[in-house]
Amino acid sequence: NVHIAGAMPEVVINDYPYGFGGDYEGVSGAKIWLVLTDDMTGDCFNAWNPDEYLFEDELIYETEYIYPNQLELVAKDSSWTVIPDGANGTFYYDEYFLFEGQGLENGKNYTLISYDEAGHNTGHVILGSGTADDSGYLSIQGISDFIYYAYTSGEYDGQTGAKIWLLNFAYDDNTVSLWGMFPWSAFTDVLWETELIPQS
Repeated sequence: NVHIAGAMPEVVINDYPYGFGGDYEGVSGAKIWLVLTDDMTGDCFNAWNPDEYLFEDELIYETEYIYPNQLELVAKDSSWTVIPDGANGTFYYDEYFLFEGQGLENGKNYTLISYDEAGHNTGHVILGSGTADDSGYLSIQGISDFIYYAYTSGEYDGQTGAKIWLLNFAYDDNTVSLWGMFPWSAFTDVLWETELIPQS
């Protein structure tokens, strides 16, 4: 048996363009191998004995390395049921975040927030904003800044964490009442968290 432990190392992200061929065509990520120490000089191979090595069975994808945590956001109807095949997105996060949404209304402005449960109407952290492209895709990046709340009732009873929402309108002033601007007729165009971001 071999046991190796340590902090998350620096990895080399490789680009595998379309036309490259193989299982990883069109993606970027890192391969992790376990090789013989004697086959390495510095960071270069001096011998090649693949029968003695262990190889990856999948890549560490770039988003997984830079943003090791992720949260799914989904569209819900007025009864709080997830809409099958509705708009959705993934919020990747660590010190920084990347949000990627799809199935959104093309050309529409969206705002990503950390919802302030205590403030309710105001005080929400505006993480970023953007406009969905012609295919309904939206990407927003920035610095992670979350508002945590200790829940004593409801679906998150006993948990402390942050809610992330994608609003389907421009919201650039957190001193303005969110619910006063909320387009209830377009409720299903908002993306809601599927779980809390836990407080670390």
